[in-house]
Amino acid sequence: MFVIAIDPGKVKVGFALGVAGSRTPTVGTFTHRPSRGEDGYLLATRAATAFLNAAPVIGKGPVLICMELMQVDGRTAGKEENLLEVAMTGAAIVNHITTCILQRGDYARIWSPTPFQWKRQLPKKLMHERLKRHYVDLNLTKQGHDALDALGLFSWASTQLNLPVPFAGEESVIHADRR
Repeated sequence: MFVIAIDPGKVKVGFALGVAGSRTPTVGTFTHRPSRGEDGYLLATRAATAFLNAAPVIGKGPVLICMELMQVDGRTAGKEENLLEVAMTGAAIVNHITTCILQRGDYARIWSPTPFQWKRQLPKKLMHERLKRHYVDLNLTKQGHDALDALGLFSWASTQLNLPVPFAGEESVIHADRR
């Protein structure tokens, strides 16, 4: 199965994509800056287009799209408006990718794990160091935290393939806890 992991941001978006379990997925970031007076919808739509331009060809067959479920916590409390913009950008990217996949006749499954579900209590800095050791062929030294977070999601999603593959008519969104 082909896996696309996305770490959305207001301006910078990290991504990792490739065949599940690959030791050499494509990892990177792209930026999308709002124009003066641009509303959130247009910004999110441009972000989705920028993702498809930055990412290589998406593999054929069913695709798993994994994007973290945004949560308010100690780091984000009081900044909920920013969190909503980030979530909207991510949702636009996921919607755009899903539409492209469906138009070519394939199916997409969207997983949205919470940070605890995909990285447990592991601090991000430690997770990033482990990823750099595991994916040595990718030369991740120049990648920022957005790309490394997306790679962490890719790695986690690649181990979750025991969840059912989507088929026509099935619900397309499931949360990582499978409830």
